[in-house]
Amino acid sequence: MAAEIWDSDAAMLTFCGHGSELAWSTPIHQDMYVDYVAGPGHAPFYDDGTPMSAQDESELNAQRDRKVESAREWVARTFPVGEAAGERAVDWATATGLSPQSVERVAAALGGDNVFVEETVWEIAAALGMCVVRE
Repeated sequence: MAAEIWDSDAAMLTFCGHGSELAWSTPIHQDMYVDYVAGPGHAPFYDDGTPMSAQDESELNAQRDRKVESAREWVARTFPVGEAAGERAVDWATATGLSPQSVERVAAALGGDNVFVEETVWEIAAALGMCVVRE
């Protein structure tokens, strides 16, 4: 299992195994991941530095909301999340020789909402039966 950490806010976990059916990925801290995928927001100023009108700022916010919703839909179509990710993670752990906890416990760990995503990754590793050594 590899974790690509995005500024302690979100991560992409990749699970690799001996067969291609065991290789898969899932985002952690999904709402923050979706924000990153959607791209940067905006500053409420015109190019000359003056504050935007309420109408123009409202339109920019609406555009951002559409980008976020599109990114959320893409994530839902592309990656297993929730219970499906928990089942897949338990299958992966079992196939790779680990002794994972229940699907429900693993799914709960995958859906963790710690302040720092690294803490969620440690919880996932523990739920999957990995020997977790932390300093």
